[in-house]
Amino acid sequence: RDLVRSRGLGDVYKRQDAEGKDLRPDAIINIPGGRKLVVDVKNVFNTYKEANEAETEEQRSVLLAKHARELRSHVQALSAKRYQDHVDGSAEFVVMFVPGEHVLYAALTQSDDLLDYALRHNVVLSSPLNFMSIAMTVATVWRQAGVQADAEEIATLGKELYDRLGVVARRVRSRVRSARNHAHARTGG
Repeated sequence: RDLVRSRGLGDVYKRQDAEGKDLRPDAIINIPGGRKLVVDVKNVFNTYKEANEAETEEQRSVLLAKHARELRSHVQALSAKRYQDHVDGSAEFVVMFVPGEHVLYAALTQSDDLLDYALRHNVVLSSPLNFMSIAMTVATVWRQAGVQADAEEIATLGKELYDRLGVVARRVRSRVRSARNHAHARTGG
């Protein structure tokens, strides 16, 4: 959340659906064009921590495999929430943020197809490093959209200025012609 807020990219968002299901993503990042990127944080440290504290390599392996299954379950549950059906303008996928490179890496090394499984379920697994890349990309898109909007506004203002100068020029020309005609009429010339 702090990363999202520090970039000015999104708001913390809470919502309950009519059936009382918990549909509260941790953040929604606004993207130009009225689009939104839903982010849900999953703290999956418990089994990972137990694995690191295991006394034998066999216990560690069993616990790391459990950790990968738990992460897969989180992907499945997050996919089932279908935020894209409840958040107007949201992308067809949800970013599942795992706040620890090592925690996500451990699960990915235990389950060869976890990443593909998540993608098939419209969930993008994100660690702090690649989430920073997502945030920076969105910030760049916002800057470019701002530059484009500024350019469009400058073009609009330039056209308006041109049109107004044309009106002024026609009025000046009319006044000069009128003054010239008036002068010729007075002098008989």
